[in-house]
Amino acid sequence: MENEKNQILLTISSLFFRYGIKSVSMDDISRELGISKKTLYTIFKDKNELVDQVVANERTFRKREIDSIRETSENAIEAYVHLLKIVRQIIESYNSSYAFDLKKYYPNLYAREEKIRISNMFQLFQENIHRGISEGIFRDDIKVDIIVKFHVTTMLSLDSNLNLEAKKLFTDQELLDYKTYYEYYVFFMRGIVNKKGYEFLEKKIKTLESN
Repeated sequence: MENEKNQILLTISSLFFRYGIKSVSMDDISRELGISKKTLYTIFKDKNELVDQVVANERTFRKREIDSIRETSENAIEAYVHLLKIVRQIIESYNSSYAFDLKKYYPNLYAREEKIRISNMFQLFQENIHRGISEGIFRDDIKVDIIVKFHVTTMLSLDSNLNLEAKKLFTDQELLDYKTYYEYYVFFMRGIVNKKGYEFLEKKIKTLESN
């Protein structure tokens, strides 16, 4: 039953990512799931609860992906490369209306998720940089907390076309383009690796560029 519920939430999440939250009705969702609207309301009492669970499920799904990356990556550089691949997947399935609708129509939920997301990002990048240093592939003179704050701030500014300051410098297309993230990630990684790490990174970059 739990797996079935997760699949339902992932299906709804894909609808929201493609069309935004506001424009997807409960009728649309029931049709996509192949169930009656009455059955849908036995699973979720209303759209507010549905949106809340979809957002929470999406966060849990991404956390599992990231945990898997931590466990299976050869080193900290490879972990960053895999994270960039996740970014690409999200961007290619993403409609800017999703974030806009979440912020406008579900402000408390949006604020909660942003707080959790920032905390998770900070912890992830901090742990990965420390990992790279211990592996001898990142510079050992890095002021980790400062670098992580710069990194998270930059990612947040790029991660939403709602950011008015970013829109003064980037076009909407650039803010929703994987290549923008790619260029930043490569720039960032080249700045924190040492000589040994640089050689490994350049090999990984070639594999990314060939895809």
